[in-house]
Amino acid sequence: MEIKNLKSVADFEWDFKSFDDENTNKIKEKLNIPLTLAKILDQKGFSEENAESFLNPKVKNDLKDPFSFKDMKKASDRIIKAIRNNEKIGIFGDYDVDGATSSSLLYNYLKSVNPELDIDIHIPDREKEGYGLNTQAIEKFKKDDRNLVISVDCGIASLKEADFAKEINVDLIIIDHHNQASQLPNSYATVNPKREDSDGDFHYLAAVGVVFFVCIAINSTLKKENYFNESKIEEPNLINLLDIVALGTVCDSVPLTDLNRSIVSTGLKIIDKEENIGIKALSEISQSKKSSVYSLGFILGPRINAGGRIGDSSIGAKLLTCTNPIIAENHAKKLNDYNAERKSIEGNIFEEAISQITPEMLEKQYIFVKSKNWHKGIIGIVASKIKEMYNLPTFIATEIKDGILNGSGRSSKDYNLGQTIINAKEKGILKEGGGHKMAAGFTFEEKNEEDFKKAIETDISNFLENKNFKKVINISSILDIKAINIKLIERIESLSPFGIGNPEPKFAISNARLMNFQALKNGVAKAIFSSDSGGSITGMIFNSTPCKIRETLEKNIGKNFLAIGKIQISEFNGRKTTQIILEDLGILDNSKT
Repeated sequence: MEIKNLKSVADFEWDFKSFDDENTNKIKEKLNIPLTLAKILDQKGFSEENAESFLNPKVKNDLKDPFSFKDMKKASDRIIKAIRNNEKIGIFGDYDVDGATSSSLLYNYLKSVNPELDIDIHIPDREKEGYGLNTQAIEKFKKDDRNLVISVDCGIASLKEADFAKEINVDLIIIDHHNQASQLPNSYATVNPKREDSDGDFHYLAAVGVVFFVCIAINSTLKKENYFNESKIEEPNLINLLDIVALGTVCDSVPLTDLNRSIVSTGLKIIDKEENIGIKALSEISQSKKSSVYSLGFILGPRINAGGRIGDSSIGAKLLTCTNPIIAENHAKKLNDYNAERKSIEGNIFEEAISQITPEMLEKQYIFVKSKNWHKGIIGIVASKIKEMYNLPTFIATEIKDGILNGSGRSSKDYNLGQTIINAKEKGILKEGGGHKMAAGFTFEEKNEEDFKKAIETDISNFLENKNFKKVINISSILDIKAINIKLIERIESLSPFGIGNPEPKFAISNARLMNFQALKNGVAKAIFSSDSGGSITGMIFNSTPCKIRETLEKNIGKNFLAIGKIQISEFNGRKTTQIILEDLGILDNSKT
């Protein structure tokens, strides 16, 4: 089967990854692993010297001195003062999973070193308070005699709020990971690896990862000061907190490389020990049996997010800090119900948003849709789905009051959406805005809509001078069905946890003859492929209505394909079989024959 005579059914561009023969063989021999796995490690940039550490990630190997972060000593010293003096502390967290986990991690750690501490977590109401730190919350903390306020997963852009805190004698510590705007807030301390004066290390951390470093800094100082012996308090094992860190890291869609990879790998093992009562309760109510990146990102995370999107934004943090199994179960049930409601609302918004997309809009290489009545807590999810469908930067906005719109944007890994939002905000086009490279939020006056679109178009035009938004599928290797077995797939799984920055390898199966095709329930379909050299494999399609892959298979039983996707193990009634999760097909291009 000649690749040059094949065309993509799903309109992908295929990128067959090259590899270095000499390096690949050295990795294979040193680690005694299959050649296919050695090829993938080479493609990821590893050598025989460092490949083993990637296969066996350890958090302690990837950590560095926490005090290398700007303002870390000042922040940790102030928090230690509060620990020793039993000060009342306020924690202000964002309403997403990273915010809930950051708040919970800090709360749980502080309680472990001083159970008598009075700590209040405030998660803002998305509808009433909007995104980010606000003066009303700071004022409320002050009235409650909380003179130390710690903002997590937000605050880097809160210039006026930091000034207000200083005016009323509140020590505001900001622990964040978002991009800095034109200047740093005038806070007591700001710990953020993306500060412009930072050395750039750990810029990829989620906020919960930065909070973890703060906990390490506090813990190491308390240990040096003999605090634990003097207070007769057992020193906490920080590794046991990595279940929460892993949850926030996965759900904030940061790269699963370097320290993040080690955190998630270790955190998944901690989650399986079921030590966090809240995570255990949510896993049970959602029937998430074994922890994985998928279960965190697509089962547990959306349920925690649902509270901040359409319900009580504080429930997620309450769940993760809960010590009573019965209360934890009640919180988990609420989040599960919120998630079911969220799915229903999301479906309706998605259909309405899709109906607004025109060919003219697609020609401009971005999508901008809006409504007067969409739920602002859901539009971010819809933006993600539309971005995945069209592979274009997507902006969705809904009116929150007369003439004021609130929106969410999503983009591919190459285009820096967050910078576009910051640029528009600094030009006065947006009232509020900020975010990451791939996700951002914004607020604007309707009268500025055209100026906003022009700003987007200018940035995209500059980006497209050297790149494009073409859908690309990276293929690690071409395999024959006979070469695919349980042992090989298990070795490939040693490359996990998979996610952004460490994608699950995709393979092309050559000369895969379609023997059978069957449509199942809920948009799932199954195909059986065989090879002339022997063996067979099941091809699975999910959410396949409508789907070009499905339509092609239905009409071409008996024909040969290049089957492209992830190879995995399927287990049913104790029996393991191989399968490929189909993402594309190569079919004979008649125009080239």
